[in-house]
Amino acid sequence: MSWLYGVGQHHLLRREREAKVVNALGTNVHGAYYIYAHAIDRCAEPCLHDKTNESFNPWARMTRIGFYSGSFDPVTLGHTDVIERACRLVEKLVIGIGVHPAKSPLFSADERIDMLNVETKTIAHATGADIEIVTFSSLAIEAARSHKASVIFRGLRDGADFDYEMQMAGMNGEMAPEVQTVFVAASPNVRHIAANLVRQIALLGGDPSAFVSEAVARRLKAKTMPAK
Repeated sequence: MSWLYGVGQHHLLRREREAKVVNALGTNVHGAYYIYAHAIDRCAEPCLHDKTNESFNPWARMTRIGFYSGSFDPVTLGHTDVIERACRLVEKLVIGIGVHPAKSPLFSADERIDMLNVETKTIAHATGADIEIVTFSSLAIEAARSHKASVIFRGLRDGADFDYEMQMAGMNGEMAPEVQTVFVAASPNVRHIAANLVRQIALLGGDPSAFVSEAVARRLKAKTMPAK
């Protein structure tokens, strides 16, 4: 089989899979059904989509930019789980720290940038992806657009996350149909972690070290330790 014929067959198979997935879901939620089809597509032909096999990839010259947003107050092992896996799917990941005047975070925006820089350094090295850390105060979809992202990554821990994120994917798809949403299911060992609960544990004098890195645990201890 020639390489061009193989690519042609790849597209035919992909369209068949997309049709099956759309029929299975029954509703056209912008971004959501396409991502499931693309995920199946990626698993079936890794040689065409795996960025470690660029010599076989007809889209190799296209820089895929992803956007992952959150408050990161603090950065947890759940966050870095999503970041690492997202970095394996794109050439560049923009991490957006949401900054809202009405909220009073435990860590300042600069402190969260520092935390993310430390926590993502080894991930960038291991995956080969470029990581850029920014702040934003607008809609996440607008921030993604401004950084030329074609994909938004969202972590899913449970059914409640799924219901909420499906709504967000649909609304974001209406506002920016060119930006797709990719759901990343949390790994079993971090599925229970929530940054707001980690923050409460630290503020009440508990030990959050099971939920964050050693570096973040030290920052939490310094931030929440009563003044002498």
